[in-house]
Amino acid sequence: MAQQLLARHGVVTRETVAAESVAGGFSAVYQVLKAMEEAGRARRGYFVAGLGGAQFAVPGAEDRLRSFRDAPPEPATIVLAATDPANPYGAVLPWPRVDGEGRAQRAAGAQVVLHDGMLVGWLSRSEHNLHTYLPAEEPDRSRFARALTHGLASLVEDGRRRALLIARVDGEDVNGSTLAPALKEAGFTAGVRGYLKRAAVGVPRPKPWRLWKRKMPEGDTIFRAATALRKALVGARVTRFNGNLGRAPLGERIEEVTSRGKNLLVRFEKGRTLRTHMMLHGSWHIYREGERWRRPAFQARLELHADNGFVAVCFNAPVVEWLKPATIEELGPDATIDAFDGEEARRRLRQMGGASLERALLAQWALSGVGNVIKCEALFLERLDPFRTVASLEDRALDSLIDRSHRLLVRNRTAGPRNTRNALGGSRMWVYGRSRRPCLVCGDPVRVKTTQRITYYCARCQK
Repeated sequence: MAQQLLARHGVVTRETVAAESVAGGFSAVYQVLKAMEEAGRARRGYFVAGLGGAQFAVPGAEDRLRSFRDAPPEPATIVLAATDPANPYGAVLPWPRVDGEGRAQRAAGAQVVLHDGMLVGWLSRSEHNLHTYLPAEEPDRSRFARALTHGLASLVEDGRRRALLIARVDGEDVNGSTLAPALKEAGFTAGVRGYLKRAAVGVPRPKPWRLWKRKMPEGDTIFRAATALRKALVGARVTRFNGNLGRAPLGERIEEVTSRGKNLLVRFEKGRTLRTHMMLHGSWHIYREGERWRRPAFQARLELHADNGFVAVCFNAPVVEWLKPATIEELGPDATIDAFDGEEARRRLRQMGGASLERALLAQWALSGVGNVIKCEALFLERLDPFRTVASLEDRALDSLIDRSHRLLVRNRTAGPRNTRNALGGSRMWVYGRSRRPCLVCGDPVRVKTTQRITYYCARCQK
């Protein structure tokens, strides 16, 4: 929990813990944070003025905060989910009160507009009711009003909404509001129901945040998907869950998102863990609440809405289920992680002595995470005949093949198309997908053979 709070907020204070509704409050995580400080994994200091003295931060947070000491040339306007950790209001700062009453809250689906770090607007979950927090005096009031309305308009202009209707402002009809001129200036059109802004006809919407575009998910792409989902979901609570999996984890906090070989695991607050396996055609997408999906709804196997405004959708995955511990316990060492146990992988592969190398590398109980692409490329780079047996290989050669597979997976855990060649142009692969094309080493045509799975290889180089 302490690690999640640090990753989510950067700086953890008594107020941030209270806002997260952590059982036991700040005292429940204080000793863990203190131990992390003593181990050099967290820093303690007085980072944010006006808050309590017990403040903990991730290493580097202090330098990051110092970088914002100088005011930018132009004040920035940003729109965030009200529950976003980047929104300090309702957590480390109290909501501003108007006429002695607090109207805003950190509710799922609500949005806040910040200008130059100050709260200028709160948009309700229905997106029809807007509460403003503008300076009383001119010209600041007009300047902040323009920033607020242009920030709202950016939700449509940036593709996060197809349309946005403002019906009421500060509890009154928008048509009689002093904000109406600023809304018109930002591109909203007056109508019977309120002020509406629509996306321009014929203008393509930005593509959603897709976790991968690779045709065949392997351990590296699942690792990337888990990393992206972790950043978007960990620490948030589930507000909606569609997946035909029985009792839904509604209201539960998402505690952890990890990968294990080709399995993506999402652990919830009450102990259950969701397991998905992409096979050949599955994929995870992340959208903002209300954003149009890029795939039809009937392809969605799972739909998860979080209270921070993110929606995670799993499309076309053959396996979507609650995890059975035996499923993971049966897997071999995970070749996608840094702490990979190569010796254990070799021991398990040796148990498949009569199997061909191209078959053994895909055995997830022996070596998890390797898929068909990495298999073909690793065998080529090691100049090994894919169809020779494991038993025919000496330990040194087998260790080198295992290490090569591990390094290729680690190399491709970050953004960008999968590649196994250091080339500025041309093919990103040595043999995979290059049937009948010249080998990039010897010039002979690359061959293809199908056993349990398709294998690309060069008969001359891989003798």
